[in-house]
Amino acid sequence: MLTPQRVLPVAVALVLATGCSSDKAAAPKPRTQQCVSSGSIALGGNVAGNLASATCRLSFDSSRVQHYTFTLTQATPVTFTMTAAGGSFDPFLILYRNAFGDTTGFVAFNDDADMSTSDSKMRTVLGPGTYVVAANHVDPKVFGAYTLGASTWNGSAENCDDVFMTPGTSTEQSIATTDCKNGSGTQYGDVIAIYVNPNQGVNVDVSSTWVTTLLQLYDPSGSLVARDDNTAAGSATHVSAPASAKGGLYVLVVTAASNATGPYSLALTSTGSGVAPAGVSAQSKGPAELGSWPDADRYLRAKSAR
Repeated sequence: MLTPQRVLPVAVALVLATGCSSDKAAAPKPRTQQCVSSGSIALGGNVAGNLASATCRLSFDSSRVQHYTFTLTQATPVTFTMTAAGGSFDPFLILYRNAFGDTTGFVAFNDDADMSTSDSKMRTVLGPGTYVVAANHVDPKVFGAYTLGASTWNGSAENCDDVFMTPGTSTEQSIATTDCKNGSGTQYGDVIAIYVNPNQGVNVDVSSTWVTTLLQLYDPSGSLVARDDNTAAGSATHVSAPASAKGGLYVLVVTAASNATGPYSLALTSTGSGVAPAGVSAQSKGPAELGSWPDADRYLRAKSAR
């Protein structure tokens, strides 16, 4: 899971997304090498690299980056992994859209795959297109050789693991007792992070014949954008977030009534211009606070990580 100290490379991105710049670290010394790509990585493949020879640096902390192009022809669940050779340093993974963007254009990030600090894993559901996966490190002074891999996975959000989705994708999921739990432990749910580009809105549609789903969508500052439990209509729920000039991270919580479990379908679509938020359903019940889902809040802690 992500903790405050593990999200350093993404801190500036989330600060910029909320329009705050006071937390940004000082810029590094001028670069002496041109930042170039380290090549490409294919689905099902692995590459070996060494950050000691990196020509790229993240601008806000001067940590080293080696990045690789990754292309998909259709929507696919993809897991990216990075393992430090001999456990010699703490790796960090970042996924970008189209090109290496330093502190912009994010799709996903991860520090630790598990309790170990020597590996990272990003679980994503990606639409077709070109991406760039970047190998990075947490401590700017400690780096070394690593192995980077890309593979498919079943796309199921389980055990409250970090999951990132791009607009334009859909997936079959299920609410289970092993998923994230709210603060009182009475509800189970999936927590999904969605990065959007500047001036891109997002629509979220969930349907189920098993459970009446509850949706909560939060903006980069952790404020509720829209909530819908759709108790009047029954099996379908919908929330929307308007486009913003800066874009940024949204966090979606999909859950059901207390102690309810079952399968559902989730679809994310994007809009090129602003859309009216769905607002709080007249039938909504109970609090709508991201903090009541402790595992969800980890996505937004980057804002105060530095």
